[in-house]
Amino acid sequence: MMMKISLNKSRILNRIIIVCIFLIFGFLLAIYPQIFKSNLFRNELFIRVVGILCLFFIIFIPTLLRKFADNKPGLIIGYDGILDNSTMFNLGLIKWEDISKIEVVEKYGVKMLQISIFKNKEYYINNTENLIIKYCLKLKMNNSDVLTSMSANILSCSFGELESAIRNGFERYKKEQKETRVV
Repeated sequence: MMMKISLNKSRILNRIIIVCIFLIFGFLLAIYPQIFKSNLFRNELFIRVVGILCLFFIIFIPTLLRKFADNKPGLIIGYDGILDNSTMFNLGLIKWEDISKIEVVEKYGVKMLQISIFKNKEYYINNTENLIIKYCLKLKMNNSDVLTSMSANILSCSFGELESAIRNGFERYKKEQKETRVV
């Protein structure tokens, strides 16, 4: 059984618009801090620093634009594992045999599935082409065995459907492994 979940283009477009608003707002704060002086924020340097910090949202634009233009499915759940195209960390095929556990966590009000890897961690890190993402993955793997987190935010499904599909695929793999060992 193979299941494909597409990317939700309208959700991606919403995020692109929000990031653009932050960039415009950050640009205005950084260049014209005197306009935003008030009783609450009197220090122009503080306003300028906040504006510069808002400009860091530009790092999300390339990923969001690439996802918006991409016609590949956001997630493919198959016999061999999970092919994730919905996150910033495109790791390629995450094989069922490399996954140690799947758990639900909630961060900032967003439910996410955390995929923990117990073997071949270096393979997934080295499989990543982007040097910044590779460095982030190395830092992440030093602190935990969680390789990636997936949410349904930009997928065309609910979180419940995402969790069910991934857990069913993982359980099917474990069941087939038990049957193979018995025979």
